[in-house]
Amino acid sequence: LRIHPYFAEALNNRGIARYHQKNFSGAMSDFLSALQLRPEWPTLFYNRANVKLIQGDFIGAEKDYTTTLSLNPKHTSAKFNKALTLYAQSNIPAAEKEVNELLQQSPNYSSAWVLSALVQLQQKNLSTAAEFYSKALSQDSLSLRIHPYFAEALNNRGIARYHQKNFSGAMSDFLSALQLRPEW
Repeated sequence: LRIHPYFAEALNNRGIARYHQKNFSGAMSDFLSALQLRPEWPTLFYNRANVKLIQGDFIGAEKDYTTTLSLNPKHTSAKFNKALTLYAQSNIPAAEKEVNELLQQSPNYSSAWVLSALVQLQQKNLSTAAEFYSKALSQDSLSLRIHPYFAEALNNRGIARYHQKNFSGAMSDFLSALQLRPEW
């Protein structure tokens, strides 16, 4: 099996299964072994970065997402997650640059609009944050409605609207968020 060309793919697939089972050390081991066999495969760097991200190693994750993007510049999920790691490190200008580049490449990426709105909220650009939340929420499909960012986006847009003294808009957003996530 070790000499078979699909061994790296088998390791990657097992690593993904382990990741979903929350066996992050096993997943990391599989991705590292696969990278020894296929160091040019961007998917392996991306998957290893996801393990690092979930473990809170934002610097390591950022490096792996950067490597993923150097091997595959159009990898939108790597671009988004890199921006997320930069945001988590409080590197707001770099996060903003990454997410803006992503939105140029993929303007309908609703999670990127949410992250962009968070960046604007962090910078106290309330009207821009509200606009970006609206763009994310305008991707009103079933897949977005069940995505965990949808209720958060409504709540955060409500906060931005509240600070803009748009109380009826804020109340509408808060009530919609509560309908989706009543445990809040």
